[in-house]
Amino acid sequence: MHIGHAFYHVVLDVYYRFLSKFTDNSVIFPAYSLNFYGKKGDFLIDASLGETETKEKIDSHAKNYIARNRLRDELNLGSSDLLTDNSPQSIDSATRTFIGLKERGFLVQETGKWFLDVPKIAREYNLVSALDSVSFYPERTRSELERLLLNQVNNPVEITRDTAYSVKNPIGGKNLGPLFVLATLWEGNYGDADYTFATSESAFTKYVLFRMLIRLAIIGNPGMKEVLVYNKIEPKEGFEEWSVPKLTTNPYEADMLRYSLISSHSLNKQIVNLDKRVLQGGRNFVYLVGNLRKFFRDMEGVSDGEVDGDYLTEMKAFKFNKVLSRLEGEARLLSRKINSSRDNGELNKAKQNLFLEYLELANKLSPMLPAITSQRLGEI
Repeated sequence: MHIGHAFYHVVLDVYYRFLSKFTDNSVIFPAYSLNFYGKKGDFLIDASLGETETKEKIDSHAKNYIARNRLRDELNLGSSDLLTDNSPQSIDSATRTFIGLKERGFLVQETGKWFLDVPKIAREYNLVSALDSVSFYPERTRSELERLLLNQVNNPVEITRDTAYSVKNPIGGKNLGPLFVLATLWEGNYGDADYTFATSESAFTKYVLFRMLIRLAIIGNPGMKEVLVYNKIEPKEGFEEWSVPKLTTNPYEADMLRYSLISSHSLNKQIVNLDKRVLQGGRNFVYLVGNLRKFFRDMEGVSDGEVDGDYLTEMKAFKFNKVLSRLEGEARLLSRKINSSRDNGELNKAKQNLFLEYLELANKLSPMLPAITSQRLGEI
């Protein structure tokens, strides 16, 4: 798997684990999100195959992809949920959205092609004000979207495409375009929800904008609560030096890689230059947490689950690297406290309080380093 894809999955998995553990939200994270419509599907299918055989071939390809990539094993992901654009739910959602747009007068037709009437949406809704209900990470991406909303809404946008494998147009004409299906499949699979959309810098301006316009036309709101534009990864040593399977032969090595990617995540940079030195830092830190676990293996207890407000605020704002840096400092301080208590002959007296500090530390680290913090102490 490409290290850039690993970066994307790890960042989202940290957020998924954090929300699941420290908030009351019911959270779904489709770790496997596979798109088959468009050029990819056209390449895979055989014109001689029927609809059922085609679906079976695509499904087989999806299963092989999942087995081959082993995302959950290689990256310690907390979810193995699968979302595909060719599922019955996705097809139904795209079809119903198309019909809903037509019934509301937001589609125009021209020689078998169908277009989203963007100028009409812009006339009926205050597009810039609609962004007020959405949180953007980094914040600069809102300004970019505002610029598009002010300058690129003068013409209809085609939502049908010349692609053999895609959702059939329910009223005839060209098939529905892959991007239209991708922008509309979520409600069919997960219902109306507070969606967090993560996208690359290159896809942000078309995918997020397109979905927002469609949802405004259908329900009057942007159809998303948060947008995260993640960094582009460029390893200094080259991509071959960041082979995910080679770097993650066990769960603890996966935590080391997670540390490297989380430490590199930035809301201030568009491009992140990965350096192998950060991987060594991850190895050192995972060993440190492991040694703390071993020290407390004869102790019993669990964290009370309480975390400080700064932790919650920063994690909700995707400031994972800042949180991880602070927790690393706390872990090193705890190690020094243990050594100092041992040197002063007060270790037995201090051990219980030190153990409670460890439990709190492991609790806050768990979304980022799930393997080294999850096992019971007696299993070490």
